[in-house]
Amino acid sequence: MGDRGDTVVVRYGIRHVPTPEREASLAAMRVELRGSEVDVFVDNDRLGPWNSWMALTMRLALESDAMHFVLLDDDLKLCPEFTTVVERLIDQRPNDVMGLYANTTSALAAEGGWLVSKALWACALIWPRKLFFDFCIWQGANLDQAKAGRHDDVRVAYWLKHTKRDIYMPVPSLVDHVSEYSLYHDRRVTNQRATLFNSDPEVRYSGPEVRYYHSQTGRFPGWLCSR
Repeated sequence: MGDRGDTVVVRYGIRHVPTPEREASLAAMRVELRGSEVDVFVDNDRLGPWNSWMALTMRLALESDAMHFVLLDDDLKLCPEFTTVVERLIDQRPNDVMGLYANTTSALAAEGGWLVSKALWACALIWPRKLFFDFCIWQGANLDQAKAGRHDDVRVAYWLKHTKRDIYMPVPSLVDHVSEYSLYHDRRVTNQRATLFNSDPEVRYSGPEVRYYHSQTGRFPGWLCSR
């Protein structure tokens, strides 16, 4: 999967923090992704979410002509026929950033459709190649890098907000955390279960689009560079 003619449609990347529990979940993800082009960035130096995310994605961009990147954390359970469902979503929304995980009760009203927002969870994202580079250029020129620090999701939220874009999250989610918690910024954060997890690969995501309002940038104000 992932190839159409001579063009690689999808390239998968996983950012990996080498701990025993994450070695196990990574191995399971590799099995689910077999047959696809997968690159793993091993964060031996604990670079953190943003730096490891950028190192991984720039590697994907430089070493592949893929039109879409699927970026995954290493502690995820993937839905049945994950790669098939991913390619189906890309066919539906080839020009949108998509988030494959949602943890909010607002998702209940979007079952079979889409949660639409300017807020996101960065553990599993689909990026069109062009939009990824647009985002990189924008955040480099407009965000105070010292304030933004290790964050990845809030950087994307700033970009969505100030470029008037949305992220689209299919419900039920295509991924869930293996455990009830996620290792986030080197601490355990609980209640990290997807609101609805996809156990049926035949779901077509043709249902409603439900707006999810959450001020992710409001929790981290003042990141824009002074002009």
